[in-house]
Amino acid sequence: MPRKDFERPDGLVSVQICTESGKRPSELCALDPRGSTIRSELFVKGTEPSEDSICDIHVIKDVCIESNKLASEYCPPASIQSKVFIQRPESLDPNNAMPADYIYEAPTSICDIHKTFMPNEGDDYEIDNDAGESDSSGSDDY
Repeated sequence: MPRKDFERPDGLVSVQICTESGKRPSELCALDPRGSTIRSELFVKGTEPSEDSICDIHVIKDVCIESNKLASEYCPPASIQSKVFIQRPESLDPNNAMPADYIYEAPTSICDIHKTFMPNEGDDYEIDNDAGESDSSGSDDY
């Protein structure tokens, strides 16, 4: 039998969607760590996702590359990387079974490696004492 192209019936429209959310894609859908999740689907006209129904599953988060957790204010800039994750609105299973792609979900805990601020050598900084006064210090003073 010879190959024949699909003849699209009247009343169908082609719309790009995110395969994770079923909504219109955001720019993050193309950056999914598994590869782009954007694809074209056919819909009966009027049933397609609306223009303002944008994917909310893909998110970008700043992660500490040393702990693989969300970056805190104490993580050095060289240890912070912005990454795209999937973030589901709630658990998919009442028994808390992990979905097969759970490794692509955004972390929920904060970095526990970097806990305090350490000034870089040569940086000027101020320390507030209990009396509300400030002491100026430099790298030679600590």
